[in-house]
Amino acid sequence: MAPFDRISRFAYPSRRRALGLLGLSVTSLVLTRPAGAQTPPAAPLTTRPIQRIAIRPGEARLKGPDGPVTALTGFDGAAQGPLLRVARGADVTAEFDNQTPDPLTIRWRGCRVPNALDGVAGLTQPPQASGDVALVSFKAKDAGVYLYQAIPAASAVPIAQRPTGLLIVDEPDPPPVDHDLAFLIEDWRLGEKGEQSETGAQTVTVNAGPAAMTEIAQNDRLRLRIANASLNRFLKLKLDTLPPDIVALDGQPTEPFRPKDGLFFLSPGGRAEIIVDAALEPGQEFKLALDGKDQPVIATFRVAAGAPKRPAPLGEVKPLATNGLPEQLDQGRAQRAEITIEAADGGHRLAVAGKPLAFDPKKPLFTIKRGRTVALGLVNKSSAVQAVHVHGHPFRLLDAVYDGWQPYWLDTALIPPNFTQRIAFLADTPGKWAIDAQPIEARTAGPTTWFEVTP
Repeated sequence: MAPFDRISRFAYPSRRRALGLLGLSVTSLVLTRPAGAQTPPAAPLTTRPIQRIAIRPGEARLKGPDGPVTALTGFDGAAQGPLLRVARGADVTAEFDNQTPDPLTIRWRGCRVPNALDGVAGLTQPPQASGDVALVSFKAKDAGVYLYQAIPAASAVPIAQRPTGLLIVDEPDPPPVDHDLAFLIEDWRLGEKGEQSETGAQTVTVNAGPAAMTEIAQNDRLRLRIANASLNRFLKLKLDTLPPDIVALDGQPTEPFRPKDGLFFLSPGGRAEIIVDAALEPGQEFKLALDGKDQPVIATFRVAAGAPKRPAPLGEVKPLATNGLPEQLDQGRAQRAEITIEAADGGHRLAVAGKPLAFDPKKPLFTIKRGRTVALGLVNKSSAVQAVHVHGHPFRLLDAVYDGWQPYWLDTALIPPNFTQRIAFLADTPGKWAIDAQPIEARTAGPTTWFEVTP
């Protein structure tokens, strides 16, 4: 998928015209419950007090049961890790057994975890050695959809698909829906025999395989939780036939809005939650797909024959419960900083005030006291679209002159070539927090810097 111009204008809605952003990926996993039914407390999908997950070699038929076998490294040796699901405020607890030959860390994409669990080797924690078993436990602070991934400790290694799974944290009072479905979208490069290859063809999987068909009833309400596990690709998605209401982005609820023409984008690692009512006749279908000619279908939904559960759709989509992020950010007293992303030596580097910025685990980009606002300028002087991810701190996209922000929270921003994006966030968790820049379509990881929040 070639980068397109004016991503920020198209993908990021203004305060007056809420459209949608993000790319997409997913799988059809989760639960179904009748509309209006009493929702039982969410619980981890295991009867054991602690779930042990092995990171080990395995194989999968990514193109379907009759397709070739792909050798891979995954959680429990699978192309997609087990679904972890808890209620907000509950503990996420698991043991990770590193059965690979390489040191690694476990990263919780988008989660506001304690700094020591952020998964940046050499900055927040030492890597987990081959043969070691690590216990991870933290309180699920925010409801939403998140990724957990095994990250190789060695830097500057060629990008390969990383072991990935979904973490779903349920809000205290979930909205009434008939189908609650999760989709994990991944982007593989596969050779003719199914082997992973840097020169292989791009293959999109949905929940570790081809897209599936889901039968629903007329007027059913669906909640679609979508995650883009691609490492270096943004996804341009479209829901055809029916208008989707986006209710959450990157794990944080937003005022429901309908993206223009049903199109929205997901950055690498980005997540979106959609609610849609199946206001179609029996036998009709609608699809979620990557937008463009000959692009893969992510999911197909068919209205089954028979009487519907209700005579008409449920009506207005209500906002999800907030996670308690501040409604206002004090920009007047904000600490300001700016970094530039530029091409260098066949790759990319960061710079500050015209001087190259090398990663130094002892020297932060800036230090800020907990409770203050950060206003950060991200200047992309390269020819590539850059996906910039801020660890541990959801942010707002700012208007060009810091005089307002867009009406949602993100953890990753897509920045077009020769464009400056400004963001703001509240420094609320002490520790050392990374800022990653990933060039879209690049086959190696991009540069990283970090900032420190003090008590």
